[in-house]
Amino acid sequence: GKLAPFTKAYNANAYWSCTFIDEDTVMGLNGQNMDFSEDQVLTIKYKDRTETISLADLARKALENPPAQSDEVKMTWEKDDNGTVTLGFFPEILGVYLRAEDAGEDRILIRQYYDSQEETAQKGAFYTINFIDENTIRLSDGTERELSQDEVLTIEYEDKTEEISFSDLWEGSLPGDAQDD
Repeated sequence: GKLAPFTKAYNANAYWSCTFIDEDTVMGLNGQNMDFSEDQVLTIKYKDRTETISLADLARKALENPPAQSDEVKMTWEKDDNGTVTLGFFPEILGVYLRAEDAGEDRILIRQYYDSQEETAQKGAFYTINFIDENTIRLSDGTERELSQDEVLTIEYEDKTEEISFSDLWEGSLPGDAQDD
């Protein structure tokens, strides 16, 4: 088809960007910070319609730390003499650190954070399971829980979810052969 006048054939899209300092502040074009209120919006006018987007919602989304991509995380496994299994999650890209967040019973989310001021040794995240024996774990409140054969630990990443049975966690049989370093 025909191209509209002044349209570049290689990129017919338009872009607008801004840098949010925090949920109430945007960096202006001159480098000066500008505060905005909760009810301020970005208005986008098209030929046939107008859309508005809340600047506060846009800031919250822009400042959110996303879940990590599974291929950018190295998982390690270690078990001590007391039956404590520690999973380590380490970033394979520079400039990020990871956290293992509780996302429900037997479920964790690996989230990445940017511009860490933390030491290299603190860039990883750890998740610990206290086994009493291969069929029993001690919960954080001190109570014991018997495990069934089909119970799993679920690990959520941005691009996939992994399930590892507690028996595999006890034995150290993990996806990608994660082992103690």
